[in-house]
Amino acid sequence: MEKFESPEKFFKRIETFLILITILGSLLVMLIGKNLMWGVAFLAGSLLGFLNFRSTKKEGITFIRRVQENFKFNKGSSIDRERNIFIFKLFLKLIATGIILFVLIAKFHFHPVIILFSFFTIYTFIILLSLKYLIFDKILI
Repeated sequence: MEKFESPEKFFKRIETFLILITILGSLLVMLIGKNLMWGVAFLAGSLLGFLNFRSTKKEGITFIRRVQENFKFNKGSSIDRERNIFIFKLFLKLIATGIILFVLIAKFHFHPVIILFSFFTIYTFIILLSLKYLIFDKILI
């Protein structure tokens, strides 16, 4: 029987990679751009992406556990309601993230390209790491 990786370990591993990307990316942008504000903008965007990911962690673990239970016991019950609530919460968090990005760009004059690049870099790494663990390592489901 195959042993599956727990969602907690999966999310912890992704968090570790995101912290490394945030720190190294900020230093790299400061060194290459030779501009402290660009490094701070990259750090702010990365931290915003990290906090957005971290805030969905608990709901994500619960949702993954429900999917695992449905597949394990072959229940006919649907998880559509929980999935819809999870997606609704994600949209609310994205709206809040958009408002925060607007404030950082408009009021604090962070460079918009740098802050958005760092935010999307975090989410690109989340997708790539998820695909890596899903395809090459132990699957969550």
